[in-house]
Amino acid sequence: MTQRPYVLAFDMDGVLFDTESVKLAAFLDAFVPFCGGDDAVVEKIQAYNAAHRGIPRAEKIRFVLTDLLGRPMHGDGGDADNVAARYAAFLAQRLPHCAPMDGLMEFLAEVDAIRYVVSSAPPPEIRTSLERHGLDAAFHGVAGYPQAKTDALREIAERHHPVPVLYFGDAPADLAAARAAGTRFAAVNPNPGLAAIVDGHFDDFTQVDRQCVDRLVRTTAVNDPPRIRIPI
Repeated sequence: MTQRPYVLAFDMDGVLFDTESVKLAAFLDAFVPFCGGDDAVVEKIQAYNAAHRGIPRAEKIRFVLTDLLGRPMHGDGGDADNVAARYAAFLAQRLPHCAPMDGLMEFLAEVDAIRYVVSSAPPPEIRTSLERHGLDAAFHGVAGYPQAKTDALREIAERHHPVPVLYFGDAPADLAAARAAGTRFAAVNPNPGLAAIVDGHFDDFTQVDRQCVDRLVRTTAVNDPPRIRIPI
């Protein structure tokens, strides 16, 4: 593989594609049959999901069912499979209308790098989103659920050592994964929880260019202990 100055990894939802509002709404809609028309329950689910961007959906579904709705989990999947199927159906309807993040296409054309997608979405969903926008050839690989982001980033860093790895994310879970894996990190379109704990961030890729990446690779700390605890 051609040696490049750095390796770039990207979370997908909210970083590569402007999908977060769609996914938040689809997640909530998937639970409608279990809420009994109770607005307080709906608000709890909405608040929980918004605060846990970047966490695998299966873990969030289990938490909502058991801890927020008090429904016991069964070995056959039961309610969890029902919610997951509804969520997947809503995403299939709505994701095709989501555009790439502003400036992404120009950024990919300008910055020469080895590129990966490291997401909590399943790999088939990642590949479908990339193909939909003609970006499948722009990335050297994808990693997604059930592989943890930390493990994926660590594997990428080991594969390309000593080339530095910079991970673009939008949630506290992304920051924690990068630090645990010993990679650099940059916040793009961060949710409020991440924006509150990083020194600087980018609204989208119109604010990121080659010189910016050079600076981030040189100056972003590696192996810092996470400044936050990510609840599951």
